[in-house]
Amino acid sequence: MPNGPRADSNYTNLMKNDITNLILLCPECHKLIDDNPNKYTKEMLIEMKQNRESNIQRAINMAGNKQAHVVLYRAPIGKKLPTIDENKISEAIWGKWFPAQKNPINLNPNNSSISDDENLYWQNELRQLELNYSNKIKPLLENNEIKTILLFGIAPQPLLVKLGSIFNDIYQVEVYQKHREPNSWKWEEDNLIKDNYEITTTNDNYENIVLNLSLSCSIDNERIYSVLGRNTTIYTLSHQNSNNDYIKCKSQLIELRKIFRLLFDKIKSETNQKAVLHVFMACPVSAAIEFGRVWMPKADLQSKLYDQNKKNNEFEYSICLKD
Repeated sequence: MPNGPRADSNYTNLMKNDITNLILLCPECHKLIDDNPNKYTKEMLIEMKQNRESNIQRAINMAGNKQAHVVLYRAPIGKKLPTIDENKISEAIWGKWFPAQKNPINLNPNNSSISDDENLYWQNELRQLELNYSNKIKPLLENNEIKTILLFGIAPQPLLVKLGSIFNDIYQVEVYQKHREPNSWKWEEDNLIKDNYEITTTNDNYENIVLNLSLSCSIDNERIYSVLGRNTTIYTLSHQNSNNDYIKCKSQLIELRKIFRLLFDKIKSETNQKAVLHVFMACPVSAAIEFGRVWMPKADLQSKLYDQNKKNNEFEYSICLKD
């Protein structure tokens, strides 16, 4: 204003209306400052404006470093398609990550009606997963638009392993665990939980090589023999407190990744390099995904994954991980 408390005749109209000469105030502060021009000088207001803009710029930079793409994957378990509550997802990442997109990337948008005891189930779900990854994720990765992926999945375990193998450890991926009690995807604070794992083997040098992952519950070896016969060597990874909810902290999942890597190396060193590894698994969803991420297609054994058929409660071959 020409007669305002800080009017300057040297300023042109263009300069007065420039964004660099603008400071936004509420009506109360606006009156307070204009009523006290000697206290709130032009120099002071410029400094206040610069400090505020610097703080905002720092916040923007921090948000940029903490931007991540949220990826959801689900597939029918039995005849039921599990739900993933996006409000629970928001709670899990709140304060730690900023979604790079308004909506999560859904890798299973077609809501398949085929249940996991039908013949076409594995072929159909595998194809949908690979197609959706190629169409929705791969272009973003190739254009360097994705820095971090936050991965949430609920599906039969062989598909979760496949999901993990697609999002291998080349990329920055944070895998989340669905907790039943309490109902949440949010990681608890790391409290130095020490998991006691045990690796055992039947000590037989047989043709069939099996990995028994008994983490959420125990898989009796007799169930494996009923599928592959007695000509089978079984490596078992078990947890002292096996249940679906034992993985509560992110650090537990990091430690389990190390166990998986050691286990892969142990099996490879003690067996034929061209052998096929048959994997029977009962483990939390995050563990299944990380199992796939740790598996290296050019270094580890070709792996056949088995799933429990809901009709007869027996394990049946589902999909294969291979180079």
